[in-house]
Amino acid sequence: MCSFSLSRRLTSRTGAAAVELAVAATLCFLYLSGARPVAARRLQHPRRAQSLAGIRGLLTGLVIKFSAFIAEIVQAGIPSVGTGQWEAARALGLHDG
Repeated sequence: MCSFSLSRRLTSRTGAAAVELAVAATLCFLYLSGARPVAARRLQHPRRAQSLAGIRGLLTGLVIKFSAFIAEIVQAGIPSVGTGQWEAARALGLHDG
């Protein structure tokens, strides 16, 4: 619910929904999961920082890899939309960009 209402407000202003929806969903997840500055202080122990360095690198790599895959899928899917669907979208008040 949180990400939907935020995404709707951002989409009405900018017209681009994909990035805003992802950012809003991430922020809502972090807020609801209890991510607080106190948890970050617990991770500042030197031994924990060394053990988490590999995990951070792994997660960064996976996020970049799968973000690229999803971008390619979306980019390939847009041209497959038929002209009738584009006309219907324009009739509903949506725009191309």
